[in-house]
Parts: sequence; C-alpha cells; structure tokens
Amino acid sequence: MIDRKSFEHYQITSLLAGIVIFLTLFATGCTISPAPEQPNKAILSSTLTPQENIPVAQPSVYIPGVGIVDQSSPVRVLAEPVTQTRDGITLTVKEVTLTDEKTIVTYTIENVPDAALSHDENVVGCADSGNLVLPDGTIVKVMGGWGSQVESNNIYPPIPESIATVNFVLPCLRGTLPGKAPEGWELTLYFVPAPPEMMVAPVIAIPTPTLSTIRTTQVTQTQSAAQDLFGIKLVLDQAIPLDDGYYLLGHTDWSDNRITAVGSGGWAMKAYDSSGQEVALEPASWREAGLTLEPNQWLYRLYGQVFNGALTLRTTNIGVEFGQSVDLELDPRSFGFNGDDRQLNTTWKIEPITLDVYGMAAKIVQIKYVQQGELTGFELGIEAESELQALPFSLKSSVSGGRGASSGGSNRDNASGKILTYVLSDGQMSFPLMLSASSITLTGIWDTSWDPPSSDTRLTPTPMLQARLTLEKWQQAFENPAALPVDLQGKVLLSRGALAPNPSLFISNLDGSGEQGLVFGVGSLSPDGTKLVYANDTASILILDLKSGQKTTLTTGLNDSNPLWSPGGRQIAFMRLGDTQKIYLMNADGTGLKSVISEMDHPQVWGWTPDGRQILYGVRVADGTSQLRLVNPYTGDISDLFAVPFDSPMPVYSPDGKWVAYLDSVPGRMANGLYISHPDGTKKQLIVQLDYWPVTNAGWSPDGKWITFNAINTDLFVPMSTNGLVNIETGQVIPLPQLEGAILSWINP
Repeated sequence: MIDRKSFEHYQITSLLAGIVIFLTLFATGCTISPAPEQPNKAILSSTLTPQENIPVAQPSVYIPGVGIVDQSSPVRVLAEPVTQTRDGITLTVKEVTLTDEKTIVTYTIENVPDAALSHDENVVGCADSGNLVLPDGTIVKVMGGWGSQVESNNIYPPIPESIATVNFVLPCLRGTLPGKAPEGWELTLYFVPAPPEMMVAPVIAIPTPTLSTIRTTQVTQTQSAAQDLFGIKLVLDQAIPLDDGYYLLGHTDWSDNRITAVGSGGWAMKAYDSSGQEVALEPASWREAGLTLEPNQWLYRLYGQVFNGALTLRTTNIGVEFGQSVDLELDPRSFGFNGDDRQLNTTWKIEPITLDVYGMAAKIVQIKYVQQGELTGFELGIEAESELQALPFSLKSSVSGGRGASSGGSNRDNASGKILTYVLSDGQMSFPLMLSASSITLTGIWDTSWDPPSSDTRLTPTPMLQARLTLEKWQQAFENPAALPVDLQGKVLLSRGALAPNPSLFISNLDGSGEQGLVFGVGSLSPDGTKLVYANDTASILILDLKSGQKTTLTTGLNDSNPLWSPGGRQIAFMRLGDTQKIYLMNADGTGLKSVISEMDHPQVWGWTPDGRQILYGVRVADGTSQLRLVNPYTGDISDLFAVPFDSPMPVYSPDGKWVAYLDSVPGRMANGLYISHPDGTKKQLIVQLDYWPVTNAGWSPDGKWITFNAINTDLFVPMSTNGLVNIETGQVIPLPQLEGAILSWINP
C-alpha cells in the first residue's frame, strides 16, 4: 500500500483546494444540498451486481504522484537525491520518476532570504521552472507541474530508456529578483530501474454497470424530471488502493445530444455504506495524484480500508453545459431603472419574462439593482421548476469605462424559493442588456455503487469525524440564540477590514456594548487590559494606553509585525522582516531587544505558553504545512509539537496550558474544522465543523471552558461572518452577532 507520507501534503491542503472548488461552484450557480435521510433512495442508479473485482486486461499499477502505468513498461527513478548549496541556499532534486509517458522531477529550495523575494504584487519574481538537458545537448522543456516556492513538481516528456543521465538546469530560483540570489543552477541526475516495492498498488477495474431505473414513493417528481430529462448517470471505472483508502476514478454519461459536458457535483458527491452512514469522500487533486483526466471524468479520495457493506456514491447537484445558449434581451429602464445610486437595492416586480431552459420552464419575475464592492449590476429573481438550481447568465452587451472587471453567479435562495442570478460589472453597461446562458445546475439524486474488495478482517470501519458543533446545530442556535450566561464577561479585541488611518482594531464588552475604535494595525491586549501593543501601517511597533490615549513608539521602520504580550505583561514577542524573517523579544518599554529565532524558513510567531516560559511559533516545511514549535527565549531550547496548515490562523494555547486550539482540514468535508488537542498532538478532538462554511480565528475564554470562532455564511451572495462560542465541556452554543469583526483575544481583567 502507499506510504501515508506521500499524501500528507494533499490531506493538509485539501481544505484550500476545497474552498477554491466551492467558489467555482458558487460562481457557476452550484449549491450544496444536504444528503437525503435515506441514502438508499434512488430513481436512476448505476449499480453493480455482487461479483469479484475484475483485473484490467494489462497489468497496471499506480505510483503516487506519477499515475497509472503499465507494469510491463520500464519505470526508472533517481539513483539518489542530488543537492547543491550556494550562498546558504540549498537546491535539492529529491525525486525523479521516468515512465514511457512522462518524466516527473521533484525538487526543493531551502533558505531563500526574504530580501531576495519580491514583496510587491506589481513586481514579478523569477517564474522559471527549469529544463532537462540530455548528453547530446538536447533541451527538454517542462510541460506542466505544480508546487510552491518551497517544493515544485515538474512534468517533462519521456526520456529515452537508453539515456541514464541528464542535467537539471534552473536559471533562477522561483520568486527571486534578478541579482538577489544565485542563478544558473545545474545538477547532474543519474537514473536506475525502479525497485519492485515501488509498484505495489494494483488498479482495480470496475465492471461496466448496467443502468436500472428504480421507482419508489419516496422519489419526488423533481428528482424524476431532472434525470429523465437528460439521461445523466454516474459511472465508476477504477479504484486505486492507497494506504488508508482509495482513489475512485469515474465519469459522467448522458443520453441528451444537446449536452457537451456534465460535472460530478464537486463537493456535493457523498459516499454512504450499506447502513446509510456517511463515509469520508472528497474531490481529489488530479495533479498530485499524477493522473490526467479526460473531459467529464472525475476523481475522488475515499478514506478507509474497511466498510460496512457495499458503498453508494451519490451526488445531488450536477452542472450541465450545452452546445447552444439561452439568450435574453433585457432592458431595466422599462421597469423604472435610471442608473441613480439612490436606486441601489431597489427591487422591481415585473411582468414575468418566460424562458425555455432546455425544456424546463422558468420566468423572471423581479429585478434588483445591486452593488458588490466596485461592481454594480442586477440581481434577477427567477421562478423555475424545482429541479433547476441555478441559471447563470453572462453579459454579452458592451460596457464602457471601468477596468473590464465583471462577475456573476446564480443559486437557489432558500428563503424565497427563487433562483437569484447576478450580472455585475465595474463599468457602464449599455442597454438593452444582452445576456446569455449555456450552463445550468440541476438538483436530483444520481447514484453509482461499488462493493470494495474484502480487507483484513481484524480491521473495523473507521467512522467519519463528527464535530461537536455542526452546521445544522449552528443554524438552529443562530435562529434561536441563547442569552449570554451572567458569568461570561470581559472585554474582547476585534479586528475588521479597514484602510489606514481608519481603525481596524476595536475593543468591546462581550455583549457588544461599549465598543471603542482604537487604531489601524495588528496587535494584542496586555494581560490587564489597559494597553494595546500593535504594528501600524509603517511596520513600526507602538503601545497605546487605552485610558489616556497616549502612544509610545517602541520600534520604527524596521518591518516589524504581530507583537504579542507575554502572559506576565513585561515582554513582547514579535516578527521582523529583513534579509531573513526573525522572531525577536523585547521588554514592554522597548529595551532588552534580542533575537530569539533566526531560521531561514520563515518563522511565524503565534503566541506564548500560559506560564510565559516559551514562545509558540511555526516554520514552513517542504510539504507546505507549518511545524509548530516551542522555543525557550532565554535558553534557546526548541521542541517540536505537530503540524498545521501553513496559512491557518494562529494556534492558541488554553489558559491552563493543557490544550491547543487550531484549524485544520477535515477528511470528507469541504471546509476546515476547529480542533483542540494536547500540545503533543494527542487527544485530538473536532469541536466545530460547519460542512461547507469556513471557520476562522479560534480563541479561548479566560476560564478555558469556551472556544471562540468566526463562521462564514457562504450561502449569501455577499458572505457574512458571525462570531460564536461553544462550551467544550457541555457543547452549549452561543452566537455573538453583536460583535462585528474577528475576535483576536478575550480578557477578564
């Protein structure tokens, strides 16, 4: 089976990929529906009769990150990693895999100083990925790849089997500025036959299913119409065993010749065992899997080795593209629109405009003038057959002025039952509007089944992680909010988006009263709640006395950020960006400055242990995660904790030092989750996971019994965030809509 390490990067970053997928689905009008109560209900299912898995005609195996290869074809690998260090920067080609279809080179770059990188979005650093040079001087150019500044994976054409050595040539390091880092790197690579143990994951071919139509009284007319109309079905083709699960490779099929493409539903695809219990399933990265997907193919990651009977894969939302568009001419002026900003958020009820959406009836019944950021335009309210979930229109008429930015989206609004479709631009639209739609989103039930091969009988099915607070419980608590217990008091520091010099930091009582705008910047409250230390827009560190309003400057113009009070209030830890990013410590009056951590791998200061003896920080490692570490600022002793996503908000110690709260991905879920664990990573518990709603900014109450978080409602056209509390002992949930902005800290002086 596959070594788990090969997939740690995927597991950690799947949340980020999930969010990108969600935004794509939202933009095209796809919504995520809850799973049906009875996963065995179906009206049009691709099912397999019980039988043994049939091996493929040609022996095929799966190599992680490389893909499916014919076992009879030669596979070669790098004889040993090759490393070169120049000016303290290390380039390592750590893996190369050569097949008769492609060559994949994995290399890492370490210890690049920050001063060598571009920190201006308008100044692009090096984007060269490197080439391979054959012994005869032939240059083999990169065809594609993925990765980061730390680790990259390049895909090249196949190298002839007769060639046993090539040179890897890298003109410059990714992201660096000319002359700021060594250039013209060249490493010689030697290839040897792949060891037999490398090819250990046989590919399971799934027999072609027979299509069966099952009618039951539980099936709604909506589900029937959606699927009977276009003849769409799911087909599972192959299963690839992994160390702790499978890759499932399949495709969508249809009978309607008007269709050009059908998606699988993204995160709407779920997996259920024979008892109806959900099994962790999520969209997989075809790049990291090393697979090339054809149009209408899909790839999912299934977690678990042992399951309770046969599995049902089910999607309840499917995006469909058509060869011919639905066109619409619409003139808002005929309804009273005159372009005056005072008409923003005005809704006009109109005489219905009937649309024929590929055989489904729909009609526009209202239009609203709306704004999102710099974009303005229209929200169309559409009544349609319930199987139609989204009808995204694009703007085809001309737009003058602006930067050419446009946006759109479509989704079924649960409150009104209407489809809301948005057409926005940053310029002046010409009228009448010429709109066009060539894709829709359908809701229904599409199934396919698979009976996994029997595994070790000593193993038991692994249940899907269940959070103490789910989206359903959060929505119920939000609709019927509980009052704050009388013993929950204190002040919170809030952060909001702002432009300097407007304040971005605010202080408020927990119940929302007494809010006070402070300053623009990022910072933390002193333990007694009387002072704020912050880094301002010039990257200087200052202290604000909250009572007098007096400011004291501690550092000036040295690229300092994220200052954090020690628990005793006598010292401040912070980051400084120079040739390298370092963590510093100083006294609260600015004296006693000392460097604590000066590693080259971008250390991020995140907090203190409650006893004030150690500083919690993270360093980025090759797989793209952050390794949590503790450093004793007085002795320099360092100890490792566990890894979290690199872009995760700051992990936070509980007041008693027994727990760390942090955000991480959740197998089988689109959005991240809020966990707690002991500092050594044991006793890990999922506290908050809101399905496809992201969670941010974990924190603790002063008594350590409550966790604070910020939930983002992505069902809305403009996502809205709300703070909340959950009691880790009782599970009680309290929304805090009265607090605007993310909670950075909570003190009870």
